[in-house]
Parts: sequence; structure tokens; C-alpha cells
Amino acid sequence: MLRLVAPVALMLMFVSVPAAGEQVLLHPSDFAYGIPIQTTTPGPLFEMPLPRVVYDTVTRADLGDLRVFNARGEDVPYALWASAARNVPAEWTRLPFFPVHASNKRNPDEPALRIQTNKAGSIVSVPAGPGAGRGAPVVLYLVDASADGRPIRALELNWKDLSAAGFSGDLRVEASDDLKQWRVLTGDAPLARLRHEGRLFERRRIEFAPARAKYLRLVWLAPERVVTLSEIKAERLTGPVPPPREWATPVPAGRGEHPGEYLYRLSGRMPINTARIRLPQVNTVATVDLLSRADQTDAWRVRASGLVYHLSVNGNEVTGDDLSFDPDADGDREWQLRFSPRDAGLAPEAPALELGWVPQQLVFVARGGDGPFLLAYGSAGMPPGDFSNEPLLQAPAVKDAREFVPQPATPGAAAALGGNERLQVPFMAYPWRKWLLWLAIALGVFLLGLIVSRRARS
Repeated sequence: MLRLVAPVALMLMFVSVPAAGEQVLLHPSDFAYGIPIQTTTPGPLFEMPLPRVVYDTVTRADLGDLRVFNARGEDVPYALWASAARNVPAEWTRLPFFPVHASNKRNPDEPALRIQTNKAGSIVSVPAGPGAGRGAPVVLYLVDASADGRPIRALELNWKDLSAAGFSGDLRVEASDDLKQWRVLTGDAPLARLRHEGRLFERRRIEFAPARAKYLRLVWLAPERVVTLSEIKAERLTGPVPPPREWATPVPAGRGEHPGEYLYRLSGRMPINTARIRLPQVNTVATVDLLSRADQTDAWRVRASGLVYHLSVNGNEVTGDDLSFDPDADGDREWQLRFSPRDAGLAPEAPALELGWVPQQLVFVARGGDGPFLLAYGSAGMPPGDFSNEPLLQAPAVKDAREFVPQPATPGAAAALGGNERLQVPFMAYPWRKWLLWLAIALGVFLLGLIVSRRARS
């Protein structure tokens, strides 16, 4: 028996050990889907934001089952850069502004104004709007941002609080470079200073996608409910402009083990760093924890804590600010809202939860020519990509390395490559070699013990 089993064990050991330097050649059809990458300018490096469909499809938490292929079907070096908007350096500056009075019988959106500017483009004076008699209300504010060309991503407003009951109102923020053509930055920005059950709630910050503009226009959506602004500050970016934030709505997945716990499931593996919570009942204030985990077998981790509210004043509803936190590299899909024990009964139904993230930047080397290139993604059992060339892709951080600055690329429409079957772990992708190696080791130990036992008895 020993003479028969020993050669079998030796053969298993040789079969289970991979050949030295073995490499697996990949093909786009090894992945479920692909996105063509459009490039317009030549260069050694290209970059683009990672599309949401990739986060929804990949099978690995580290996004390792994606590759970039050139026109010859060869995979090229690539890396993923985190580009969280909250980490971009910024500074606050005060902006000069001009109130515009007009008759409240007119449409406040388009008052006929003859604005005077100097040679530098700064606003010198703004006359009153049509029909503006004594005591005419302020229908909008013109803001001069021409002194600094850096992008603006937020405004902070201060006003004279003359009402003991507080204030709530809504503004529309518009931008222009010539005081004639205006574009909307945000259509409904709430402002509030409210008192409820002995607490003071303020909302003075207005956020929007970073934008460059010489002039801003703040239009009251309800001119009968306004306050007199005393200060306008702008948050200007001092670093690269990140991609705009994207939002996803996780699906409610029932209640947790204790009262006041609500479960949600996210469809993809996004680097979430912002949460927006909407309480179902009006005039509700609660303290909550936001938790997440990779799957149901992992322990919950607290990602953020804060005060959330849903208040109504004079028919105008005000909600709490978004919760911000550091993104997680594991792409957690399981989420939980946990109310404090004191507030557990304030939400009889699951609150509305939105999760936001800033897409990572895909940077790749244009090996094999200028394209066309293809982003392939979604392949169960696929090992992670080779990031040994990542120091080269980080070359833009080196001084005077202008030739290595990535050129912008644009993703096209997604199309099927290998299809959905690539999202299932194939039979040959299981670690058979590892199992065979352990089987050979166990068999060898058994044989060694058997030999020692027989010799001991003899």
C-alpha cells in the first residue's frame, strides 16, 4: 500500500505547485461589461472619473476586477486615485454684494437693471428695480466675485435676526460672467434660524458643484419671507476641482435587533463619505448614529453621528445638514441608522436615507498608442490588478513633471463583453491548487505517521 500511495502523494504535490513566473493573459471577454474611453489629446497618461455603473457591477470590494485594454487587446497599467471633495484645500473670503429692491408685484427673477461696472469688471452700483418705491422689498442680491478667479463650492450667509420666532426661507443661486446670461448653481437652497424646544437650529451654508463665475445672483423664492443679509462669504478651492458628488438611495432592509434601528442595503461598492437623512415626521429632532459593514457576517462600525431634524415654520420645511465622514476602502453595502434610546420612538417608519460619494479617478498609461482604449469590469474570481507602476502614475505630484500630467478622458456607453455569467465564480476559479497542496501535505503527514508507527511496533 505504501508503495502505491507515496507516488500518488508526490504527484499531487507537483500538480498543486504553480509553475515559476506563470502569468495569465487577460482578454476583454473575461469581464462582464466594458466602457469605451474617448481621448482627444495625445499624452502618456489619461484620467477620468470612475462611472457609477462600475461601482454597481464589480465583484471585489477593492474594485480589483477591472482592467484597461488598448486597441490590441493588451491590458495597460492603471491606478485608482481617491478624490474626496472634503479633502480639497479651500479658504473663505468675503464678497461685496448689492441688494436689489423691486415691487413685489413683479417677477423677481428678471428685474430690468442697468448695472454699472468699472474697467476691471467690478460692480460699482446697482439701481433699484422697476416699481421700487419707498419700502420696496429686497427681491435679490447681486454678488461681485470678479476679484478672484478660483472656483467657489459654497456660500455662507449671515443676516440680522429681527424676529424672536426665527426665520426660514429659500434662495436660488445663479452664476454669470457678463451679467446677462445666467446659469443655475442650485435651485432651492434653504436658509434657517429656528428655535424649537429650547434649541437653536441654523442653516447658513449653501453648497453646490464647484464653479468659476465673476458674478452671483441670490434670488428669494418667496419675496414676502426674507431677511436682510449682512455678510456673504465664499469658500474657494485652492487645489484641483474634484468631480461632482453623486448620490444613491439604498433600499430599506427592515429593522434592526433593537428599537430605533433601521437597516438599508446599497447596490454598489461606492466610497461613501456623505449621508443625507430625512425624518418622516415634521417637527422632529433626534440624535442618530450611522453605521456600516461589508456584509451580514461583519460587525457594525460607526461612520458618523449627529443631530438630525425636520422642522416646519410658516409652511416652510427645514431639514438638517448632511453628515460627512471619511470614505471607506471596503465599499460597504450594509448600512444602519440607529436612533439614541431617548429618540427611538420618534421614527415609526424608516427615514429616507441618501448616500453620497465623489468618484475615484481612473488613471492609466497609454501603452500601445493613443487608443481606442476600453475599461473592462466585473469578473468574479479575478485577482487584483498590478499596481507596481503606481509610482509612475503619481508623477504629477513631482515638481516640473508637466509631461506626466494626465490628460482628460471621457467614458462612453457601457456594453456587454462576457455577459452576466462573468459575475459568477467559475468552477476553475476556485483555489483547487491550494486545496490539492493541503491534501498532499495531509497525506504526506499521514504516511509519515504510518511509517513511524510500523517501525515502532517492529
